[in-house]
Parts: sequence; structure tokens; C-alpha cells
Amino acid sequence: MISPDPYMQELCRRWPAVAVDASGVVTAVGDAAPVALDLDPSVVVGRAFDEVFPPLPDAGTDVRGVVGPTGALSSRRVRTVRVPGVGDDPSEVKTLVLLHEVTDLLRARAECLNLTRLASAGRLISGIVHEINNPLSGIIGYSQLLLMRELERDVRSQVEKVYGEAIRTSRIVRNLLDFSRRRPSKPGRVELWKVLRKALDLKSHDLRVKNVSVHVGIPDDLPPVHGEAHQLLQVFVNLIGNSEQAMYAADHGGRITIEASAAEETATLVLRDTGPGVPEELRERIFEPFFTTKDEGQGTGLGLALCREILRQQQASIQLVEADAGASFLMTFKVYRSTAKPRPARRAKKAARVRGRRIMVVEDDPVCRSLLREAFERTGNAVTAFDRSDAALRFLGRNSVDVIVSDLHRPGLNGIEFHDRVARFDPGLARRVVFLTGDTLNDELARFLREHGNPFVPKPVELADLFEKVHDLLEGVSARQKTLFSTAPEPREGEAP
Repeated sequence: MISPDPYMQELCRRWPAVAVDASGVVTAVGDAAPVALDLDPSVVVGRAFDEVFPPLPDAGTDVRGVVGPTGALSSRRVRTVRVPGVGDDPSEVKTLVLLHEVTDLLRARAECLNLTRLASAGRLISGIVHEINNPLSGIIGYSQLLLMRELERDVRSQVEKVYGEAIRTSRIVRNLLDFSRRRPSKPGRVELWKVLRKALDLKSHDLRVKNVSVHVGIPDDLPPVHGEAHQLLQVFVNLIGNSEQAMYAADHGGRITIEASAAEETATLVLRDTGPGVPEELRERIFEPFFTTKDEGQGTGLGLALCREILRQQQASIQLVEADAGASFLMTFKVYRSTAKPRPARRAKKAARVRGRRIMVVEDDPVCRSLLREAFERTGNAVTAFDRSDAALRFLGRNSVDVIVSDLHRPGLNGIEFHDRVARFDPGLARRVVFLTGDTLNDELARFLREHGNPFVPKPVELADLFEKVHDLLEGVSARQKTLFSTAPEPREGEAP
């Protein structure tokens, strides 16, 4: 404690505080201040307070920046208390300044706000994916129906382009949903090239507009690794994003190179860029939580720390390695070794065809409903289609069907509730319900499928996949159960008879 003023000295005791006289000069430093705030009392006492603790540009804020002995700028929350004079000059009003170290607190608060925004975005994405996938199902499905016809060469080429772009859009939407949803970690077999392809799909727009090219060199015989694909996707997106931002800030573009190799028990993945790299004096700190080399407001300092923690949980590691230029990260994974016996190779199956069956479609989207009806009718099936569960249940009360194709989300009774109603009067038919869903990560659906074993087809619907699922269900129906077409009049689409 350094102070000629015993009264202010006592007030400062045990607090991270300093005393300031009427002229603004620091006269005392509290016992807790040197440790808590990295202050040197011999340097601070006798200097003007504003020289040591310059205010931030934002007028009215109670947070000030301070440059410590190491030259690092950190934040203090400043509270001032006016202290009436005592002793020789009662009229002299002095100031007691309470200083609280809040650098990490402010960064943590900013990250919490960021995570809250991401969580809200994740819920929003999950909600709209179903709406996006319905029109995509129509585009993809009708493209497939057109490609089944005899078309002129130029027309076929145009339809194939529409189909290909719709498939690419579908993959981007699905990858975005994978990235935004949080799931419990269940490490298992992971193909690194598949996860990396998803990450590059998600970042393709940013990489293109920021003039970043990507070279990927992954050998065809790279073995699968032990990990969790969803979390590794977050690691790769983060690392690619860091490189892209660093290169654009330094030189408006650059190149990312990703290469992989494997030994007996480990596989390595190296991601390097042509950016400015990491200064030597900061290399030891880049994986520390809240440490960032980006400008204020441009980063939270948690990205690389989270990458390291995710990999550690999956018995993998990441490190910054020496490079001739730019930054280079080396990730090491355990090669996945399965104890399960290999399954015998399956013979390639011919494209499944469903013919001469009675099929019910329950789908609230009119384009998807129309597509499914046309697709099954094309091969000689009798199709009844409804937009709501209640109308479909009334029809089933008077008629028989061989299989039901049901959307998961719709107004009224959803697909799972509809299945439960069907199971009450026909358990066998309930086992022959194929679900369609645009949200393959839905926890309720995953739990339901584990319990009941019904097949599902993700939206946008690939007709070949749907035909195969329906075909496989009907293969288990005995000859006695195979039905002929009903002679009952068909209801209009979406209506009960």
C-alpha cells in the first residue's frame, strides 16, 4: 500500500481500488489491485488517473481500457465513489475508484449472445427446412419423371441440369441442418472425405466471393477414422473459415490445401493456407479460450479452443505446425477398427418396381402429393391421396390398402400420431408405413423409428429410393395377403368418401 492519506488507505484496503485526489492524481492503490489488475503501485501512484486508465471512445460507458505492463489492452469496469474530505481539509472531496477486471467476462458475454443467436438460427433453420424441401421434392421428383420418358437430346440435357442443381441445393440444405443442430456425441466410423466435402459445400459461396481456391488431396484408400461426423463438420468449417478470413484480410484471396495420409493406427489431415500466418510470439496462445488475433468485434477467441476440445473428446488432436508461409494445422485421428464381422457382399439389386398395388399417400403439400400419386400410378398402382390424417383414417375404416406413404409433419394429426391410430385397428398395416421427412435429425422421429422400425425416405424424395422402400415392405406380404384393386369408388384428392 502506497499512500500518504491513512483515511483513503483504509478505504482502499482489500479492494481492487485506487484513491484519486481532487486534482485527479492517484494517491493510493488497494491491496487487491496489484494482483487483480496487474498493476505496479510504484508506477501508478503519483500519476494522473486518466493517464493510467484512458477512457474508451464510447462516451458514457463505465468500461475503460487499460494497457498493462505487458502492453496488452484489457477492460476494467470502473465505479467511482465520491468521498467527503476529513482531517485537515474537510472541504476537499476525494474519489475512490473501484476497478473490476472484466475482460474475460465481456468476451464470455459476447460469446453467450452469439451462441444464443446461433441457437435461434438453428431452430429457425429446422423449422423452414421442411418448407424448403417440399418444393425441392417437386422439382427433383418431376425431373425424374421427365427423365423416364423419351426426350430429345437437348431437352434431356436441360432437364438433367435442373435435376442436378436441385440435388445440389438439397445437399446444401441438409448440410446446413446438420451443422446447426446440436446432438449428443456418439463417436464411431467416419469417412473424413465425406465430412470435408460437406464443410466445403457449406463454405463454397464465401470461398468463391473471397477469391479462395481449395486443393484437396485425399487418397482413395484413406481408412475411416474414429470420431463423430457432426462435430468434425464444425471443426472443418471453423478452420476453413479462419483461413478464408485471414487470407482475404491480408491479400484479398489465397489458396487452401488439404491433404491426408495414414499409418497403421493413425490418420492425419493437414490444412494449410497462404495467409499471413501466426506470429511466433502468439503461437503458444492460439488455442486458449477467448484469445484472438482478430480485430475487436471480429472474433470471440473460442473457435480454435472448441476445435481442440471437440477433437480431444474424440481421441484426436490438433496442433499448429511450422510452414514456409501461412498457417498450417495438423490433425491426428485414430484409425477406426471395427470388431463386427464383415457382412457378405450383397448382389446388386435391379431397380425396384411396385406394380398392381393399392397405395395410400398422406401428404399436405399439394405438389408432393400430386408427384407421389403420378409416380405410383405410372407403374399401374391404385393410389388414394389425402392431405389430412382424419380423412385418411375414415377411408381406412371402409377400405384396405397394401402400403401407406406418409409425411411426418402436417396439420392436425402428424405422421407419428396417424401411425398410432392405424396400429390400433391394423398392426400389420402400421408396419407398412413409409415416412417422408425433411428433418432427418428430428429426435422424436429417430426415437420412434428405433422403437417401431418403420422405413423413412428423406425429402427431397428420390423416387428410386422410395420405390425400393415400398418394394421391400411389400416383399414380406404373403400371397394370401396380396390384394386386388378395390372396387370402391375413389374419393377426390384430399377428401373422405
